[in-house]
Amino acid sequence: MRKALIGATILVLAISAIAAYLVLSRDDFSLSKTREIAYDASGFSPRRLVVSLGDRVTFRNESDNPFWPASDLHPSHGIYSQFDPKMPVEAGGSWSFSFEKPGIWKFHDHLASRQTGEIVVLSSTGKVVVPDCKSASSTPGECFQADVVAALKKGGLDAALDRMAELYDTDPRFRDSCHSVAHILGKSAYLAFDEGKEIKLSAKTSYCSYGFYHGFMEEMLQISGDVDGAREFCAQAGKLLASESANAEGACYHGIGHGAADGGDPRAWGDPVALASPGIALCNKVDPTEPHFYRCVSGVFNSIALMFIERSYNLSLDDRGPFEVCKNWKEFRVKNPCYQEMNTLVATLSNSDLSRAIEYVEEIEDDLQYSALAMRSLSGVFPSNFKEPYEDEFESTVRSCKAAREDLVVPCVQGIPSGLMEFGPPGREYEAAIAFCETPGMSKGEQDSCYEAAFGSVRAYYSKEKQKAICSGVDPLRREDCYKP
Repeated sequence: MRKALIGATILVLAISAIAAYLVLSRDDFSLSKTREIAYDASGFSPRRLVVSLGDRVTFRNESDNPFWPASDLHPSHGIYSQFDPKMPVEAGGSWSFSFEKPGIWKFHDHLASRQTGEIVVLSSTGKVVVPDCKSASSTPGECFQADVVAALKKGGLDAALDRMAELYDTDPRFRDSCHSVAHILGKSAYLAFDEGKEIKLSAKTSYCSYGFYHGFMEEMLQISGDVDGAREFCAQAGKLLASESANAEGACYHGIGHGAADGGDPRAWGDPVALASPGIALCNKVDPTEPHFYRCVSGVFNSIALMFIERSYNLSLDDRGPFEVCKNWKEFRVKNPCYQEMNTLVATLSNSDLSRAIEYVEEIEDDLQYSALAMRSLSGVFPSNFKEPYEDEFESTVRSCKAAREDLVVPCVQGIPSGLMEFGPPGREYEAAIAFCETPGMSKGEQDSCYEAAFGSVRAYYSKEKQKAICSGVDPLRREDCYKP
């Protein structure tokens, strides 16, 4: 690829919500003459509309393909969740929405997220509402996005990642938005990268479950479809960060899978196999060797699970179990990531009740190896909901795992430190992961397996220097298992 990875500050791009936090003159927000936005091959027109509180805006599809106008953030639409038709609008069709909240509402086409726009809704007094991000009533996702992008503009990618770590430590609400905000950074970085700007990668790009790479690769594939470029970027990321993080290249491939399963073909809607198959084929084209193929396909199935959760692209479980879709593939290298990546779907179906979630795993009729793989991955989701202090959470989790079918107890226990690493405070993920393994109630074998998972994650996340420092603080009898020069 022409673009270099090392260099100057990333430019701030228009996808952010930062405009909502600037002090602008009243002239910037003159009421628009229309209450309609057209969509064609070039995107939304006008891309910005200023309306009064309560006005009804109509989105007309003048393109040859379906579109799906919805609130940021992509793909959750969580900033103004009501601003979402919940399904695509066919060519020639339209959708209307009444804006009952003053503010600056950024939106995008869910089927082509690079197409964006914004609607400014004036207050009842005709003024622009500037949200107070310190207020408990503010919209956290929008505020956090604006905050981090402001740091990006001022100091570059490293500064933005530092700001994410600071927000994680100082605002409990940020935890739920961390991965989405990291996606936004990744998308912004790709747009700058595509313009020839240089970016500087560091181990901090692992923050918030490597969301940076997921957003970066999604944007790359949606805009350029450059398979060779995707492979080369991931290889360079892995090489540059080899001494700092063993997982950067794998996370990058996972992001490719995310971007490949975009639901862009309406003929595939309603059929999870048809939605996943093009992504699996693309992963095979990018790199058919392991572990890259596995990491890429895991991104595909992660997207399929989210589609089921959101009922996007006409997907619905109906009477099917959450793992039923995985029976459609014969190869282990495809079935394995499928069973593992249904974890978020099962957690949602069980209302974040680990004991109920385990029952879904116990119902798997496929080979027992898939039950174990699904169990470890599934339990790793639950730390995302843990509240400090963790002792009660840890003890309750151990009891739930111990009540599982005998062959699932160890995989259940092993998933928890992996999840604590994934959802932990940036730079300090290891603290709770290692502490969990001291929870009372585990047998020696279960505890040994727990430490094996925790130490494996430490080696995947951190540089050799940091691994050594972390491992020097564990039980002397376990240091040799923790640090491997």
